[in-house]
Amino acid sequence: MNRVLSFLKAVLFLVWAALCFFYGSNVPYAEQKDLYEALRNMSAIIFGIMGAWIAVLHPNLLTHLINQKKIQESDLPDSRHLIAPMIYAAFSLAVVLMIGIMKPIATQSSFIMANADVVRGLSFAVVGSLTLLQIWALILSFVPYAGVKMAQETQMAHTKKINALAGKKSDPEE
Repeated sequence: MNRVLSFLKAVLFLVWAALCFFYGSNVPYAEQKDLYEALRNMSAIIFGIMGAWIAVLHPNLLTHLINQKKIQESDLPDSRHLIAPMIYAAFSLAVVLMIGIMKPIATQSSFIMANADVVRGLSFAVVGSLTLLQIWALILSFVPYAGVKMAQETQMAHTKKINALAGKKSDPEE
């Protein structure tokens, strides 16, 4: 089942990139530039959100990572769900920054200028693909909240169950 979902994600991603390439070949870079800027800003937002989650959920994680002599597998919390969105945001940011550097160089190439529609399509496919990746990273940034909320509700249900078994009244404000 996991392979099927991965395959479907890959197909949808490739179809999306192909559509962006096809329709983006008529979108001038001047219009795409705002989309690249939005991707850069979204990366900053995702970094901020995930940094806050790391600080709240694993306040000692940074000290564990800095002092590697004391690190043991059991000491480190599972923080993959916090790091993945940051990796996606970092990748997006790196690509956006590289395109910003490559654009002035590319305009000096006669081959690239002769095939400007293909380059615009590729650029728009990159923007579309990175936007999809950023949306996924943004969705993943809510996963820690869902985990905290589920743990909180489980604890409340457990407390109510214990109180009911002990014959205590439940607090009406819970």
